[in-house]
Amino acid sequence: MPMETFNDLLAFFAVARAGSFTRAAAQLRVSQPALSYTVRALEGKLGVRLLTRNTRGAAPTEAFRRSRRNLLRR
Repeated sequence: MPMETFNDLLAFFAVARAGSFTRAAAQLRVSQPALSYTVRALEGKLGVRLLTRNTRGAAPTEAFRRSRRNLLRR
């Protein structure tokens, strides 16, 4: 896995864990717009929406949860 993709995944998991782009950006010490761009780019590469976004934060989508369950079964 290329390092860029690995870093993108770390960014995604930070947002999913924090429940917010703002909190995750602070934890990672990057700007919120840069983190948002990184996660959107990852979603574009994978062709699937990983996070639902709203004014209160972000949460993993059902599509991500299903994919995660399928991977864990293997």
